[in-house]
Amino acid sequence: MFDKDGNITVCDYKTDRIMPEERDNISLFYARLADRHKNQIMQYDFAIKSIFGKAPSRLLIYSMPLGKVIEIKL
Repeated sequence: MFDKDGNITVCDYKTDRIMPEERDNISLFYARLADRHKNQIMQYDFAIKSIFGKAPSRLLIYSMPLGKVIEIKL
């Protein structure tokens, strides 16, 4: 999506389950989610650069089970 200043944000919705050990330490879930989907997010980054000539300002994963957004840093 584009904001009013023309910045691009990519948000990918994921349904990954939260493992029992991750419920007690949610940072483990964040790390697994980011690691598991980083290649796909990198492909989105490449596609946006190719199509629009600039990188997205933000790359996000929205965890459906958690109901939260996780920002991915490349």
